[in-house]
Amino acid sequence: MAPLVLATAAVPVVYSLNRGLWIALAVGVAYAIFQLARAGRTWVVGAAVSAVLVVALLVVVSPLGELINERLQHPHSNNRRSALAVATVDSMMRGSPLLGFGNTRDVQGNFFSIAGSGTPDCPACAVPPLGTQGHLWLLLFSQGLIGTLLFLAFLLIRGRYAYRSRDPMAVIALALLIFFGIEMFVYDVLGPPVFTLMLALGLAWRAERRAGIGQGKILENTAIPLQVHRGTTVPANGDAAMPSNTGTSTRTKPRRLTGVRG
Repeated sequence: MAPLVLATAAVPVVYSLNRGLWIALAVGVAYAIFQLARAGRTWVVGAAVSAVLVVALLVVVSPLGELINERLQHPHSNNRRSALAVATVDSMMRGSPLLGFGNTRDVQGNFFSIAGSGTPDCPACAVPPLGTQGHLWLLLFSQGLIGTLLFLAFLLIRGRYAYRSRDPMAVIALALLIFFGIEMFVYDVLGPPVFTLMLALGLAWRAERRAGIGQGKILENTAIPLQVHRGTTVPANGDAAMPSNTGTSTRTKPRRLTGVRG
């Protein structure tokens, strides 16, 4: 059943001609197989690899394979994207390398002439604003080197903890983080994609805190009733009180013990 579903889903995926989607799905499949092998589910890994091979064979022998090859042979958007990325980084480094410009900026003219621009007959002739066509370029242009480095450092730190954890939420968060790392070079993901990523990272962090990974377990405050006799000395370390020969009345004192176990 799984190979049939995957083969059916491959049709719209291929016809989308979206190379970023293709790369993300291929990496996602490899990541799923890696996690299955990491969990010791070897028979599932074998089944998954078999399903992938069947789908790949069906794509190659069908017209979809020719469509994929034709798309790879005509990367019509590469030059445009690379030119915009170079102009974005160059403008940022010249104008405000540390803090950026706070937002995108429109380009005067186009890549060929300062008088060129979009027209009603050719709206695509206009150059996209600087800081678009990739979330990384938006970070650099709007937040500068400082903001970009802090953002990437945050993602790397959270990804490290998610990789160490076996919690299902951490596994999902790491997958989304990998997808985000792929797409941030070519697509504008500000909005729902970033919200989804941060929500997953937050849930993974909560699971990490509950499991005590890398943070230590915080013991809840516990009220321990201690019976203290008159003339009895209570050690500071919370051990049992040493009774004396004088006094018979007792009273109960709540003692709160708080500790952190690494």
